[in-house]
Amino acid sequence: MSDLTHDQRPGSWSSVAAEYDAAFAGYTGAYSDALLELVEVGADDRVLDVAAGSGAFSLRAAARGATVTATDFAPGMVE
Repeated sequence: MSDLTHDQRPGSWSSVAAEYDAAFAGYTGAYSDALLELVEVGADDRVLDVAAGSGAFSLRAAARGATVTATDFAPGMVE
């Protein structure tokens, strides 16, 4: 038996990855844009995105030229 709650299980997040991206990428993307601007992420920067979800932050950092390593414990989110 697992002591993990529903939201602590990778499979729970993997199973809703597409819906999560559709529902939240716009919101998290707006915050991501503001953060990337604030910390001045650019082409010479390296970014580590832990718990990247569907990648709203990672994709925007990469679009600014940064080298990005993104990881998430839910395989469905990474896909």
